[in-house]
Amino acid sequence: MINTKNLTSMNSVLSEKYGEEGTATRTEFNAKAQAWYLAEVLKEERKRRKISQSQLAEIVGSSKNTISSIETGQFCPTAYLAALLCVALDCKFEEMFYFEEE
Repeated sequence: MINTKNLTSMNSVLSEKYGEEGTATRTEFNAKAQAWYLAEVLKEERKRRKISQSQLAEIVGSSKNTISSIETGQFCPTAYLAALLCVALDCKFEEMFYFEEE
C-alpha cells in the first residue's frame, strides 16, 4: 500500500507558487497553462495528420503565422477559428480546448 499521508495536492503547490485562485498571478499562470495545452494538442494533431502549418492555415482560411502563433502559445484563437481548427483536424472541441470547472 502506498503511503499518501505526506502528499501535497497540486492545488496547494500552485497556490504556494502562484497565489490563491482568483489572484492576478494565479489567473496569469492559468491562462499560460491553457495556452500551452492548446499549443501542444494542436501541434500533435496537426503532425499526426501530416499537415504543415501552411496547409492547415489554408484549410481554415488563416495565415501560417496565425497557426504558428497558436502553436507557440502567443495567440489564443477566436471561437470561430477554434471551431474551424477542430473540424479541419477532426477533433472534438472539448478534446482540443481545456476548460477548468468552476
